[in-house]
Amino acid sequence: MSFTTRFLYSFVYLLFVIPFLCLLRGLPAKNSLKKLNSILEGIKKGQIAHRGGIPENTLTAFRKSKRTGATTVEVDLQMTKDGHPVLFHDDETDELCNGSGQLKDMTMEDVKILDIKGYPDAKIPTLHEAIDVIKEEDMYMLLEIKDYNSQTLNIITNLFKNDDHLYERIIVISFFPHIIYQVKRSDSNIMVGLVVMQTLLVDEAGPLYAKWKLKLLSVFDYIIGKIMIGSFVRKLIGLSLILPDKDDIILKRIDIKHLEEEGVRLITWTVNSDEDKEYFNNNLHHIPYMTDHVTSSHSPQ
Repeated sequence: MSFTTRFLYSFVYLLFVIPFLCLLRGLPAKNSLKKLNSILEGIKKGQIAHRGGIPENTLTAFRKSKRTGATTVEVDLQMTKDGHPVLFHDDETDELCNGSGQLKDMTMEDVKILDIKGYPDAKIPTLHEAIDVIKEEDMYMLLEIKDYNSQTLNIITNLFKNDDHLYERIIVISFFPHIIYQVKRSDSNIMVGLVVMQTLLVDEAGPLYAKWKLKLLSVFDYIIGKIMIGSFVRKLIGLSLILPDKDDIILKRIDIKHLEEEGVRLITWTVNSDEDKEYFNNNLHHIPYMTDHVTSSHSPQ
């Protein structure tokens, strides 16, 4: 199932299923702003390494990112065929590893024999291995859930219940609002954030689409984008943190002042160029950002 299909499924679930569930069970509790602010203050003392750094989603990258100024790693959670949580971004392993095939079709044993191209000592880590390293390195984690099933939810909630300190160290994030809702419904103390992009459908379609199709998709993007960051959705899924694409902020596609006045906190992605870093450091230094290029010369925000 493509990313766009998964997202549209989640959006439909948000509009038609979650309101009904909220009528039956009540609204999920919002994140405590005091607790969220405390975590964000810790994050802002350095940088957020997008996908954990280089090589992405590996323990090697976490340690390297820490040495060069990162306080936080953003990582991608997926499940193996036999139900083990591992960190990997792509659906296919071909581009990054010395193997081929979809990660969801591999067992943990299959995954463990893969090497990351160019980094023979780097492996695809399990979630628990990654958490051991962030605790060892005194770091924070933005844990992005790429796909959802009940097994994933149980693993996440048990993770926090077995270690109270993780409530202060990990924020669970996703593009898919139904995942955020399910996490909050299962454990209201888990910090969560919704990743949003105001041009998501157009960007996923690509430039080869006919112009009229891209214009139509841009209309849908506008409508979906407004709904996703609106107060109604925030109440439905217990949301206090939104992670917009950096261009949505720079090009003022979203009203960050209005969101912040309503008690919403922001983290943005992915800020790589010197020009963009300068813009955020000088004008929006209170908003933490993810970057692919963690540098020790970066001054804490």
